[in-house]
Amino acid sequence: MSNIEEKVLLLCVNYQNDSETLAFLRSVFETDRAGRVRVAVADNTVRSDTERTRFKLEAESIGQYVCVTSANTNLGYFGGLNAAFEKASIEYPEILFSCVVLSNTDIEFGSSHFFDELVESIDHRTRASLLNNIGVIAPVIQSSRTGANQNPLYRRKPSRGKFSYLSAIYSVYPLGVAHRLLSKVKNFVKNKSNIGKVELKDEAIYAAHGSFMVMLHEYFARGGKLAYPEFLFCEEIFVAEQCASLGLTTLFCPSLRVVHRENATTGLLPSRKIVSYLQRSHLYCRDNYL
Repeated sequence: MSNIEEKVLLLCVNYQNDSETLAFLRSVFETDRAGRVRVAVADNTVRSDTERTRFKLEAESIGQYVCVTSANTNLGYFGGLNAAFEKASIEYPEILFSCVVLSNTDIEFGSSHFFDELVESIDHRTRASLLNNIGVIAPVIQSSRTGANQNPLYRRKPSRGKFSYLSAIYSVYPLGVAHRLLSKVKNFVKNKSNIGKVELKDEAIYAAHGSFMVMLHEYFARGGKLAYPEFLFCEEIFVAEQCASLGLTTLFCPSLRVVHRENATTGLLPSRKIVSYLQRSHLYCRDNYL
């Protein structure tokens, strides 16, 4: 295989959760048996120079191919991933990666050979000429809370009216809080009812769940970006719409599986700032996508 078929770039963001991020990095290299993975971490935690250096040294000591970048500010989720991607282009300039994995740090790999299976899956589709129009691969993401699969996030494109409605809801803080709580209950019940359902076939979908998605080389080759202009939320729609505009498909691939521990970093009751981010992101989707 050539380099473009062998190597995987994994991007993640650390925000006030050093222990989880470091444990995640260890799990990546324990799973990466063939030495395929290169990792770039964006440290979004605001802290002293001493503490920032300590985290960087500890993270980079975990594996030969780990690099950390920090602007000593919180760049948001995709803002951090984009910074990590730019750092990786400096640290690993000679490698044309077959894919770029965007991952939360509360992810567990469903197989001790996950990265081998991922690369083999991509290689199989490459040899069968099935990857030319695929931009993103979405694995099964099993919720640790319910056991249900969180992918596909959207099988079909949501209507523009949905984003108009939600942006209006999130413009009023009490309504935003109520909607978030009701959504959690609804998703819990829905996911419980989906436990045990087995997905067997690959399926073209609209949007992948943002906790773990695999972007193929073609996504970036055609001009796909990570530079989402909002701070948080609706990143999946941003990626899905880029795929659509570039003539690419998102593929749900149930042969690949990870577990999402779903650490509630934003809390049960969202703050005013979180609800504000929700409103901004849904307005962005309403105004930019049809």
